[in-house]
Amino acid sequence: MWYWHGDPKGIYTVKGAYRDLMGTVIVLPSGFSSWNKIWNLKAPPKWKVFLWRAVRGVLPTTMNLYNRRVEAPLACPLCALCSENVLHSLVQCDYSKCVWNISSLMVQSTVGDDFGAWLELLLQNVDEEQFTSMVAIMYHIWLQQNSAVWELKVGRPRHVHARALASLDVWRAAAVGTGLQQQSDAPSATAGQSAALLWCSFDAAFSAATRSGAYGIVLQDADVGFIAAKNGPLPLCQGPFMAETYACKEALAWLRDRGIMEVVLRSDCSNLCHALVNSATEFRTYDGVAVSACRDLINLFLSCSVIYIPRTSNVLAHSLAEAASLHAYSSVWEDVPPAFVSALID
Repeated sequence: MWYWHGDPKGIYTVKGAYRDLMGTVIVLPSGFSSWNKIWNLKAPPKWKVFLWRAVRGVLPTTMNLYNRRVEAPLACPLCALCSENVLHSLVQCDYSKCVWNISSLMVQSTVGDDFGAWLELLLQNVDEEQFTSMVAIMYHIWLQQNSAVWELKVGRPRHVHARALASLDVWRAAAVGTGLQQQSDAPSATAGQSAALLWCSFDAAFSAATRSGAYGIVLQDADVGFIAAKNGPLPLCQGPFMAETYACKEALAWLRDRGIMEVVLRSDCSNLCHALVNSATEFRTYDGVAVSACRDLINLFLSCSVIYIPRTSNVLAHSLAEAASLHAYSSVWEDVPPAFVSALID
């Protein structure tokens, strides 16, 4: 079949063609690393996504639009004194400074134009309560920027500050009333799972230089007690996604050989989890052939669900895959404590 080269799913899109014609804009890495403090923030999800976009430097500021070859005025829509990047828009602009002065919050002094580096320093000097309020203010400053561009309206700084705090209070009241804050603290990966099912965690290791891969599989009971583990090499892979898919296929085949018909698969590859769960996802690539093979195997089980877990919860399977990448043979561990398996890996 025909497929579009370069797209992970092999499907043609206007966006993909535009990138091939115009080239991809390279975003330099930010000096920010405290992502957990953003994602664990007790605030509306859209504020967290907004902050992630700001740190990644993908907010549509005038400088970002210019770098992406969009014809737009470079001047800041609020102060019109200089070009607008993320740090200027949210912190350095005279209008933004007025909002911060009204808030009486300690705003970190700026050096350079790296918003991520500024935010990293800010987190070292404020507590969670102050940071949440600051995120609310930054989000509403950005809303005011959009209002100035699209509606030609500029509100008073004290009104922006008041709306930010009011929005935060309303969300907190709603979160307490519906129990959202308590739910966000609970691990979502285990929600709705049957205690009788077994857990099978898998992971893959991939070498781009040799296109070789390896897999690691760990089987546990509902109490996270160790049952068995396995690792070994994989066939040649086109990329890390194919290696993860092959590792899933190895795990499913191994479970079938053991006579297991009900299981919860756990992976730290979110793209693979989405592809396996969403049957409507179409892959016109070699990756798609491997995904289809995994779906066919899943259909042979009485019960087989797929969930995403963070890498920190998949350390043993990851270590097994890394260990197998150094050897060309498979290993199986049964009826041994997990500490013994970890010692073998080390």
